[in-house]
This record gives sequence, C-alpha cells and structure tokens, in this order.
Amino acid sequence: MELKIRLFASLREAQGCDEVFLRVPGTVTVTTLRQLLAEQYPSLKNLLESSRVAASLRFVPDQYLIAVPEEIAIIPPVSGG
Repeated sequence: MELKIRLFASLREAQGCDEVFLRVPGTVTVTTLRQLLAEQYPSLKNLLESSRVAASLRFVPDQYLIAVPEEIAIIPPVSGG
C-alpha cells in the first residue's frame, strides 16, 4: 500500500516539500514507518527520532498499527512562548 505523509515545520524544510509518499508492505507500526521513511528520505532521518506521528488527526504511540486509509502527519518538536 502507499501512504501519503504530511510533513510540518523543520521536516518540511529538510525535505523541501510538505508531503511524501511511502510504499509499505501492508500494515506497519509507527516504528517501522519511521525506519522506512529514514531509508527512503535520508534528509529526514535525524528529525524523525524526536518527531510525533499522528494518524487520523490524533497522536499515536510507536506500537500503533497504521491502517489504510489514514491521514498520516509527522510533527517535529516545537518551541515558543
């Protein structure tokens, strides 16, 4: 299956676009998703470790199984006042 993944803030800047596509072998966990993204998009590797993953508009843990069709977003840590 192919997932469309939305990128925000520093992830978007590192990749140069606001979304990427990733072909995955069926259902995958968030941990596997991070690994596959790092392999296919090396510019995101360091940022993925500290970023949160959201599926269908809610943050999900690393063991969460991603199903189709879910909207996937990756959001890096933010700071501000």
